[in-house]
Order: sequence, then structure tokens, then C-alpha cells
Amino acid sequence: SKAAGKNGYIVFAYGANWDPTGLQVCKKHMESAAVKEAAGDAAMWPAPFYQLPNDEQKTDQGIKWGALPQPHVFSSESYPGLLLYDKNGINYATINGAVVQKGTPEEVAVRVKSAIDGKHKRDEIMARADAAQGAEKAKLLMEAALIPGLNRPEKIVDAIKAADPQDSTGAASVLTYEPSAKAEAYKEKTLAETIADMEKMLEQPFWQPEQRQSMYAIMIG
Repeated sequence: SKAAGKNGYIVFAYGANWDPTGLQVCKKHMESAAVKEAAGDAAMWPAPFYQLPNDEQKTDQGIKWGALPQPHVFSSESYPGLLLYDKNGINYATINGAVVQKGTPEEVAVRVKSAIDGKHKRDEIMARADAAQGAEKAKLLMEAALIPGLNRPEKIVDAIKAADPQDSTGAASVLTYEPSAKAEAYKEKTLAETIADMEKMLEQPFWQPEQRQSMYAIMIG
């Protein structure tokens, strides 16, 4: 905690008792010049993530993670991976998968820098949102929530609904849109009804590109 600056913490998580190469992979990236430069003043260290841990392993895991929130025992994330936390201990980004397991430190460094830059950008937008009201506040909160590569801030949809109860900006609709649920709702409708409804929705300017794509897919399928 004392070593961390404005970039917070980066925990290099590895499967301690089930992945024989996880720690090695984490150290390769953590000790590289590229990742150190991208991390800036973030404090970095490796931490174990045990599968079905015994008491001794639970203690070890607790010590290594400290006060930071640990992944859930049934987490869908893959390891080894990097968990990025802000100074308040909030996990704002996770980097894992092929880029960590098979990528170079330089490739991981690009992801680290992108996440940290995105977090600082979101902090700036959230500060502006704190000073705003109504529709303008809702738009800023949506902008903050949609920064690529970052976890969505907790309860941000509630904050948007409070600022814009009528959803005049469409911010709440964008952040709660579920393609599978939308497709399920049209199973009992005729093709003409589905197309008419989708076309009406598509008239709204706030939908994101991937959401528009899913609406066209619903019309086609």
C-alpha cells in the first residue's frame, strides 16, 4: 500500500496448486521493463489463487492478497491474469487469456497502459458527472461506463436512473440492453411486428454499434 501511487495496484494472480507454469508466466511479465514502464507507480506483486485450499493455503492466499478483494472461488476469469485495482481497492480491470499466457511482455504492457489510461480518463469524466445534473449527468455516466477494457462501475445504472428517470438520454437502456432477452421476447411475434419494433428502436441515436448489430440479427433470424 505504501509503495502504490496514483496507478494503484496490479496483482499477478496464478493458480498456486493446479497450474505449474502460472507463477513463471506472471513473473515473466511482472519483471519485464515494458510492463514496469506501463504500470508506472502502481505497486505490483504475484498472488496465489488456490483450488480447494486447505487451511494453510487459505492463510497464504489471504496474506498475499491483503485487504484487496479476491476473485470468487467460482470465478469465470482465467489465470494466470492481471487484476488492476485503484487506490481504494476497487478492481477496475482484468487482463487474462491468451495475451497473458502466450503473449510477450510488450503485448501485455500495451493492455496495462490502456487500462490505466482508461481508468484515469474515467476518473476525469466521473468528476465532471459529479458536478452535473439531469440528462447531462446521465450522458457523462454512460460515457464513463462504456470506456473499453474497464469493469463497469458498481451501481452506475442506478445513478443514471436517478439523474434521468425518464431515460431521455437512453443511457439506462444502453447499459441494460440484453440481446438474448430481446430475441426471446420476439419469439411469439410475427416477422412484421418484430421488424417494425426493431426499426423504431434503431431510430434512437444512442445505441452502440454492437447493439445495433444485434438488432439487425434479430430481424434477420
